[in-house]
Amino acid sequence: MTELTGLPTKEVGLLRVIRQTAGSGMARTRDVLSAVDRAGVMGPRAAQQTLIDLIAPWRRHLPLVRGDGNWGSQEGDPPADPEYTEVGLTRYGELALAAEEGSIGPVPLGLIDGSWYRGGQHPPYDPRAVLQALQHRDAAGLLPAPPTGGRVSGNLTDLAAGRPAHVTVSATAIIERREPAPVKSPEAPPGAKGAWVIWTTPRHKLGGDRVVVTEIPYGVSIDDAVNDLLYRSRAPLGDPPVPDDRPNAGPPGRPTRGPIEEVCDHSSDRGTSVICLIQDGADREEARRWVLSTPSLSVNIDSILPAPIDRLIADWDAGDGSGLTALADLIHSDTAG
Repeated sequence: MTELTGLPTKEVGLLRVIRQTAGSGMARTRDVLSAVDRAGVMGPRAAQQTLIDLIAPWRRHLPLVRGDGNWGSQEGDPPADPEYTEVGLTRYGELALAAEEGSIGPVPLGLIDGSWYRGGQHPPYDPRAVLQALQHRDAAGLLPAPPTGGRVSGNLTDLAAGRPAHVTVSATAIIERREPAPVKSPEAPPGAKGAWVIWTTPRHKLGGDRVVVTEIPYGVSIDDAVNDLLYRSRAPLGDPPVPDDRPNAGPPGRPTRGPIEEVCDHSSDRGTSVICLIQDGADREEARRWVLSTPSLSVNIDSILPAPIDRLIADWDAGDGSGLTALADLIHSDTAG
């Protein structure tokens, strides 16, 4: 890890190659991978996976690379061949290189995004919370850790103290009430008697209480989460447990019919939105707890910080503070935009 950004040396090397190949624009991914291989930074296969990690907004608060073309999705779709995609630096990637080269002060990118996105044990933190903690030298606002990809619970005392901690990352879910959508029915045929109504709107588009999953844990695809929710909501009582050999999967449990009657994935590039329609008469908060108890929406992670969080904040060298200021301005402009 470099001291100026907290990023792995190979990631910094990859950013430099992207800048050399693409300048301030975009370059074909194939050309970047060839340049990375020639420079000896890493092999093309490792570089391709690292690019995916640095591009994906659902893995990082501050993506360092932007990608054009199909770079996969949180649903687990694979990226297109490097011949058909392009990459370039984001403004955060440019900021990282500026800090590494000393043209501005240090930037706490490694502390903000941690290492969970690449299988490491350092949790990520909200960028604004990190900036405030560093500006006031107070880490109180960083616990519990507020990462992208869900909420953290568990032994946060050990985590804050820099000791190995077993934590649980669970989905984020809210309760919504939606009014019924207008339903259009065709006119009654000639000679029809009495009420003649054909419902043409699917049940999930009608009104009703619903639990909406807005974030899922690190390392879980939306497809897995939706399939688990569908299985639980439709499984007859008494079905035998089904083994699950996926990473982070919990012990098999006997499915029971819960308070959710339908699950619909409305996720898009703008974010996660898995709608779980609550059965009529079911308790809304109980339905929310039931959704969050789904195995793929609650995963266990062994985590450890390199030092106690208050020491990381107190000892972090901000230099002349120009890096912090530039990062704060960039985050503010992105938020305002």
